[in-house]
Amino acid sequence: MINLSRLLPRVAAALPLLLLGGLLFSSWLPGGTGRALAWRPSSDQQVAGHGSHPAAYAAPASGTAVLTFKYNNRHSGHNPAEMLLTTSNVNASTFGKRLTLAVDGQVYAQPLYVPSLPIQGRARNVVFVATEHDSVYAFDADATSPERALLWRTSFVGRGAQVPTNHDVACNDLVPEIGITGTPVIDGSTRTLYVVAFTKEGGRLIYRLHALDITTGQERKGSPVTIQASVRGTGAGSRRGLLAFDPRFQRQRAALVLANGRIYIAWGSFCDNMPYHGWIMSYQYNGSAFRQMAVFNDTPDGARAGIWGSGGALTADEHGFLYFTSGNGSFNLQLGGRNAGDSVGKLSPDLRLVDYFTPFNERCLDDADADLGSAAPLLLPTVGELIASGKEGRIYVLARNHLGRYHTIPDACNHQGRNDVDQIVQEFPPTTIGGLFSTPAYWNGPEGEYVYFASVNRPVVAYRLINGRLSSQPVSATPEELPFPGANVVVTSSGNQAGTGILWLVDPRGVLRAYDASNLARELYSSDQSPERDALPGYVKFSVPTVADGRVFVPSGKALVIYGLLARGRPLPSPSQTQGAPQQQVESHPVQPLRLPHPGPQTLPGPQHRPGPQSEPGPARPPASDLRAGPSSLSTLPASGSGAAAAVPVPTAASRPSPAPGMGQPGQAPGQAARSTSSASSPAQPGPRTTPAYNNVGVSNDDRPAQANFDQGGNSYSAQALQRAGVNPGDHVFAGGFVFVWPNVLSGEPDNYVAAGQTLPVEHQPRAKLLGLLGAADHGVARGQLLITFTDGTTQAVPIAFSDWTLDGGGSRPLPGSPQAVSMPYFNSPNGPVQMKCYLFYVSIALPQGKTVKSVTLPAAVSGGRMHVFAVALQ
Repeated sequence: MINLSRLLPRVAAALPLLLLGGLLFSSWLPGGTGRALAWRPSSDQQVAGHGSHPAAYAAPASGTAVLTFKYNNRHSGHNPAEMLLTTSNVNASTFGKRLTLAVDGQVYAQPLYVPSLPIQGRARNVVFVATEHDSVYAFDADATSPERALLWRTSFVGRGAQVPTNHDVACNDLVPEIGITGTPVIDGSTRTLYVVAFTKEGGRLIYRLHALDITTGQERKGSPVTIQASVRGTGAGSRRGLLAFDPRFQRQRAALVLANGRIYIAWGSFCDNMPYHGWIMSYQYNGSAFRQMAVFNDTPDGARAGIWGSGGALTADEHGFLYFTSGNGSFNLQLGGRNAGDSVGKLSPDLRLVDYFTPFNERCLDDADADLGSAAPLLLPTVGELIASGKEGRIYVLARNHLGRYHTIPDACNHQGRNDVDQIVQEFPPTTIGGLFSTPAYWNGPEGEYVYFASVNRPVVAYRLINGRLSSQPVSATPEELPFPGANVVVTSSGNQAGTGILWLVDPRGVLRAYDASNLARELYSSDQSPERDALPGYVKFSVPTVADGRVFVPSGKALVIYGLLARGRPLPSPSQTQGAPQQQVESHPVQPLRLPHPGPQTLPGPQHRPGPQSEPGPARPPASDLRAGPSSLSTLPASGSGAAAAVPVPTAASRPSPAPGMGQPGQAPGQAARSTSSASSPAQPGPRTTPAYNNVGVSNDDRPAQANFDQGGNSYSAQALQRAGVNPGDHVFAGGFVFVWPNVLSGEPDNYVAAGQTLPVEHQPRAKLLGLLGAADHGVARGQLLITFTDGTTQAVPIAFSDWTLDGGGSRPLPGSPQAVSMPYFNSPNGPVQMKCYLFYVSIALPQGKTVKSVTLPAAVSGGRMHVFAVALQ
């Protein structure tokens, strides 16, 4: 028996020492002490409904919770409360990868973060991840191993619900699964996460809005609600004056917004498949049920004009007004109509259009697919203005109380360089930046306010904001240019304290980068500086890193990677450690027919075939999936009906081939070797399979046309014309049922093969029926013999021919065996654009049954013109 009379005095004597030890221990933990115990949502993070949960709970006083896309409803991309990461400690010596967590699908949504959340008996810092496999995960952000990271996982598949695929929507922009794409939003006062999931049930495609308890992952009472809507209108798809929302044609890409006590949701399209429109809907949740409050359609009497903005198209200001950007589509607002294509719109809380801005060259933008809808509006916090841009690379500064409406001039399409027609605060000429597929970011630093743009084929640039106007030129720029789609940047700082401003981005080449926000020419860190330790396992376009409390959460294909300050003497978790989804057969990756396997972690998928919605508790369960080191093969898309992952592993900088001096420059001979950093060509690798480097520069930027020489006469494809035709570096090109991958290189770099007997390895795809090549000829039709080598050692010689890239200046037609894949209205000469159509073509070759392609050898002898090949694919 314990003698309490003797024990209690000893406990009392030891209590001060125990308390002191606890304080010392807590100061060693990430974050340390000196943090308050109460946190409430800021004014930008308004609540929906009237939950009974207390709004105050243990959390840092810094307000580091990330409850919505890009930190706040303005989508400023700025976290002013980062106390741990500075320009002095973010470097490859002290900062790097801490943990890789596998999940069951690709992660297109930005991770969200709640500190000191009471969960499973104690306060934890929690990161939330939503996947295209229709799952939501809650991970312990401080876990030191994947086995201990999972707190809960909720799946919306099962009980007849499946994850839709690209085949279900006839769109290969995102493959193979389309589940949760738009970033969810968290109501901090009720601890509720709102998320839209896309499912297929009994052959029907359905969107549902879910409300999840963030401490358990369980559905709240009355959740979910099936999303349905209709408006009066005579637009595409309407019947008898009524236009109904049709999930088959509407992609939920934009982040959810929580404002005015409501959840706002926006939709764009699947690959411009008709009939589609731009939709916005609002819902209110009262703790026991959802109620649809309002519906807006931006082309009720027309068509198109999707609302997506590369993930951030919808924002809200401090007064509850909503702002959106729309894509190409019908426009007649200036005539008193209701169609708002290519516009910036301002909506009341109940979704009535109260103001708008439409560029003077709207019709020209529509014709060229150069719309505003690719980028999202940034609401400036210190002045009543917003900043918008789009594919044209023109920057607009608009007053939010008077957006500017529509004013045009005669023959606008021949005067598009003007910036004095629109009646707005400030406007820059077209191509001031590259095409923008993101939201600009904002920072109020020690020397003033900055706005950042990360556009296509340009460096990231910083403009000063002075008295509500941008400086005439950037004040700093990164050393690197970014290929498509540019980047969605965020900035962290400790207020406006010097030495704390850091700009973060995920380079489309699969690299996390950090720059001094005061001087972008100073790169602080990139994950390819120490690739063996820090390399990302994959990349998906429009990725947004989340930075909070000294951690950087990066969505990376089918994994979440956590970076932070490295503890001395603490080994990094091995990539072979597991977490997330059950082990399954490895899915194939999308078309990358010319890239070889490379070392690095690869996520194994794990579809869940359990009843759903379901919530799985955390650490007590065994690890659910595997990340393993070793070679990972990149393959072509599987045959119809099978899946393929759209996130692809990327080569590290260490594995890229070094440039050969003078290679790939205009005027090079056809046989000259050239460096290629394309993800569609191979990094240098040991072993028998090697891919030759590109030997021609075929694409130039419109403002640097002499950097390429496609046809030996200094002429080349225009990067801007290709982009407007839907062809972007590293992205898919669809032709004849093939899914090609365009070379992932910047304009002015080697990007294609002039046929000279090169042998190109092709990733093995059993059961492929067709082989396709994407290319063109110059100086007339080019003909030659292609040699196909199969895995059983046999070969097949096939005659192929490509049509001339300008169809002989418009004097001929495409060859029957070389149909058109892409058409552009002009090409570049050394002196500028030439208004003559140019083309890309493809050839299709039937494969013998039962044979698997190992490689293709381009013709060594070509008759007629020169033959160029940009990509190879199987189907």
